[in-house]
Amino acid sequence: MSLIIDSLKKLRKDSTSKSIPPNLKSKSKNLSVKKVGILGSIIILLSFSFVVLKILENKFIISKNSLYLPVREKNIKKASTPEKPHKKLNGNKIVELKSKKENKSQESSEKYQEGKRQLSQQQTEKKKLKHKRDNTEDIKRKYVLYITLANKYLKKGNYTESLKFYQKAYSIKPEERVLTNIIILKIGAGEGDIKEIEKIKDTENIYKIALFAINRNRSYLVEKFIKKRLSTDSSGILHYLLGIIYEKNGQLIDAEEEYKKAFELNQTDPYVSYAYGRILEINKKYRLSRKIYEYTLKIIKSKDTKLRKTVSERLKILGGSYE
Repeated sequence: MSLIIDSLKKLRKDSTSKSIPPNLKSKSKNLSVKKVGILGSIIILLSFSFVVLKILENKFIISKNSLYLPVREKNIKKASTPEKPHKKLNGNKIVELKSKKENKSQESSEKYQEGKRQLSQQQTEKKKLKHKRDNTEDIKRKYVLYITLANKYLKKGNYTESLKFYQKAYSIKPEERVLTNIIILKIGAGEGDIKEIEKIKDTENIYKIALFAINRNRSYLVEKFIKKRLSTDSSGILHYLLGIIYEKNGQLIDAEEEYKKAFELNQTDPYVSYAYGRILEINKKYRLSRKIYEYTLKIIKSKDTKLRKTVSERLKILGGSYE
């Protein structure tokens, strides 16, 4: 603007300093008017341009590459969809939201760990059950094998090997019938200690052990045990066994007493009644002995021909009735 004003002042001085000829005075006036009009137009145009530049300067800047770039973010529109306005949260609510998220995350982590632990526990239990089943089957196979070998050696008369395998079988499955065989084999092997007999509860098994010991002349191994069990004897078998022991030892009166008790408790066993009749005959009580023999013939089973023959012979000697 200062350059424009200086040029106008210079033109004005030039016009006043030079004298205009009379014949050119009108023409010079016209030229002056034209020049003034052109200069005025230029001034107006420049002023307008200056104003426009000032206006644009507030909205744009000129970069080094002479490109006009927008700088106000308010006028920049993004292509993405506008977000919903969020409610303003104070500090406490933000902490609560964070704590809820943390609690949910912790709960989900705990549930996952618990599920994982339960699954691991189930798998462990399944493995234990499978292992237990396998062990059970293996134990059953071993038990059957040991019993088979024990019976095999027993039939062959190899009592040492038979005893060894019965003991192995008993260690796997402690059954009374197996223990009965162990005790019998120990008596047969001459062992003087059969404390295991205290574990025998069944009267039939006691009978087998005691009869084997009596026939081996080792009745002293079972005599004390039998006497201890007499109070519980309801079948008469223990009294019968004790009568046999007394008879073998020559204690005939004691034997008669025990046979009598056995007969009173069990009057259906022909062997008990025959033993009672025989001891009466030995003790010279012939009349009572004959009656017992006659009774014995009535209860003997038809298949037991040997006992029937023996009783009939005793009756024939005593002069009683016989078949």
